[in-house]
Amino acid sequence: THADAESWMDAVGPNGPWSPRGNRACDIQALWHQQLMVGVFCAEYFNDFHNAAQWKNLADKLERNFRTYFVDSSKLLIYDHLNRDGSPSTELRPNQLFTVDMMIPEDVRQNVIRTVLNELVYEHGTATLAQSDSNFHPFHEYPPYYVKDAAYHNGTVWAWLNGAATYAATRYDLQDIVFPVTKH
Repeated sequence: THADAESWMDAVGPNGPWSPRGNRACDIQALWHQQLMVGVFCAEYFNDFHNAAQWKNLADKLERNFRTYFVDSSKLLIYDHLNRDGSPSTELRPNQLFTVDMMIPEDVRQNVIRTVLNELVYEHGTATLAQSDSNFHPFHEYPPYYVKDAAYHNGTVWAWLNGAATYAATRYDLQDIVFPVTKH
């Protein structure tokens, strides 16, 4: 678990985080899973089978819990985060792209990737929030309507997310969607 602003979306204003992520963000869970699996690989390489087994069991438990709490198979989506009360957030953000290597149902994975790529990837980069969201801020800075940090993770484009978008696109031969961001 983590605090509302303890993910890469860490901008905080006078009243708290501008884009609160609850205490369980999908990308944090995916990164933790990835690190556990790297640990398993390294432990096995060095014949440390005790730690490899412990970390693999923990990674398996994480995946089971992820499927239970973050995956909505009926709506074919992955929740961006869980709030402290356990309620899920259906915000469409690029964070779901970090989960593509986890064991989730294939139809969910494909729908999430297609939806994120189609709604968040533009010629100039990958946006941090869908335009349909009521908290969407189209400009990085737009005084007097909002301060820069309010828009920081609520719609503006971040170039570093293009890597996650490109990786996800290549899994399903969708390179044409992300190709424009590679031209700049």
